Amino acid sequence: MKIKNKYLWIVRSVLMALGMTFIMSMCITFINLGFVENFLELWMEGFRTAFLVAVPVSMVISRVVNKIIPFIVES
Repeated sequence: MKIKNKYLWIVRSVLMALGMTFIMSMCITFINLGFVENFLELWMEGFRTAFLVAVPVSMVISRVVNKIIPFIVES
């Protein structure tokens, strides 16, 4: 089953938030704590929190960026 094109911006925003928060939460957890015994648990806790913040932020930012792009990029 494919998602309708009108929801493309939502899917893109969620996937971008997922990828970015997954990698960045791992890096920040490692920088702050090092590779401790319960690293995976702490990382997933940070990832969960970051993802919940990143999805709505990504949705707002993507709408703003889409309005700015025509002023920057030649068509």
